[in-house]
Amino acid sequence: MSCESPEFMGESLKGYQMDLEKCKYITGIKEFLLAFPDKPLYYFQDMLEFRRYIRFDYEEWGEKTYIDLVMADETRRDGIVLHCVDAWMDGRCEIQTYIGGLDIIYLKDSGYEGKYRITDFEENNMNIYCNDLEIRVIDPGEYMYS
Repeated sequence: MSCESPEFMGESLKGYQMDLEKCKYITGIKEFLLAFPDKPLYYFQDMLEFRRYIRFDYEEWGEKTYIDLVMADETRRDGIVLHCVDAWMDGRCEIQTYIGGLDIIYLKDSGYEGKYRITDFEENNMNIYCNDLEIRVIDPGEYMYS
């Protein structure tokens, strides 16, 4: 199944094909596109770290769940962190160290509760939803085990 198929119910943001109008609210998107103008999101295939944590939000007076995905390319030369705010996973979510088709689906206009869906379009075994998203360019060497 490709990201353009109707089953995805949202618009793929696929890295170098990202529509800036649709993803302008992703914090750090301009820096990402400047650092990797010709690289799609699925260039980042190795998951170096997955972290899920809960913090109390005093402004909204409630708990929020956060998910961080630290991703690198196969050579571990380039890396990114996807920081998901107000995040949740569906029941089919299997976190693996290799992601064959990392993609961000824009859901805001499709009537879904969340604004973004982070998925593996190759295996369809990871679906993370969030209301806010930040992408940071990193040196993957910071996350490599000795």
